Amino acid sequence: MKQQTKERRFEKAKKLLIKLQNPKERKPLIFFSVEKNFQQDQKVNWKNNRWLGANADEVPIVMKTKYPATNMVLGVVS
Repeated sequence: MKQQTKERRFEKAKKLLIKLQNPKERKPLIFFSVEKNFQQDQKVNWKNNRWLGANADEVPIVMKTKYPATNMVLGVVS
């Protein structure tokens, strides 16, 4: 990560901390959320490309699925 990006994140984190410590309302309700898509396709998962000490004919050919199975995970913290 670049130093400039680290500094920007640090400034944003300080502003958020000040905002949480000194809210405008008496008891604000604050949500933090993140979502992530996980694909089950073997071709997309780059960690499956590790073949140590294998010959070229031993490595299986994996075709890409047209519509791979995906899972979306949503995390919310209040």
